[in-house]
Amino acid sequence: MGNRIINLKSLAIVISILFSCNNSESETVESMATNETEEVLLSQSNNEDEQARSTLYNFYTEYLSQIAKFPVDEKKLKGIKSSYCSDRLLQILDTLELDYDPFTNSQDFDSNTANQPTITKKSDLSYMVSFANYNEYTITLFLIKEKDKYYIDSILDLY
Repeated sequence: MGNRIINLKSLAIVISILFSCNNSESETVESMATNETEEVLLSQSNNEDEQARSTLYNFYTEYLSQIAKFPVDEKKLKGIKSSYCSDRLLQILDTLELDYDPFTNSQDFDSNTANQPTITKKSDLSYMVSFANYNEYTITLFLIKEKDKYYIDSILDLY
């Protein structure tokens, strides 16, 4: 009878050890899965940030090269805006009578002496665009994503 109690105690200890190892292994697997998920989300976030920055960079490259020409080809300029701006923003711009260019925040922007814009992420889909030679020309743009493409949807302080 004494051996039987010892064997049952030993069996209980072995089972307890096995369950604790199994839980520890399970927690390790869960932890690894969580880390992998966080890495995927971070990678997706970085990729989306790169896409958004690329959209803005491409827009400004095309836009500045077009406004540098004299006379400006308004049809090409409108095509550039249509490619990079949301329909909502285009409608707003059509209704406003502005005495400045909202994309450069200036009346007479000299794109020949301006450097390429510096694009800084402010928040989730908000980016600040500035030009090295024109410190006072800073624009905050808000983007939207539609069908895997980013569009400029709003310009801060647009009036």
